[in-house]
Amino acid sequence: MAAISELKAKPGGELQVYGSGTLTRWLLENDLVDEMTLIVVPVILGQGARLFPETGPDLALDQSSRGSTRRA
Repeated sequence: MAAISELKAKPGGELQVYGSGTLTRWLLENDLVDEMTLIVVPVILGQGARLFPETGPDLALDQSSRGSTRRA
């Protein structure tokens, strides 16, 4: 956690996490996330994996923008 906090304290950069719900939840629980961009892809078969489990910390999230794309 100290290494991530150190990287976060440096100016001008950002850290990105792709596809790891476990790591994302850990970063959120340790207050290491300033901004999140969520991209939702509908699941056609199965149930998919939850990013935010039913049991876990409550998060106060503010929506800064939203958008959608059209299928071709």
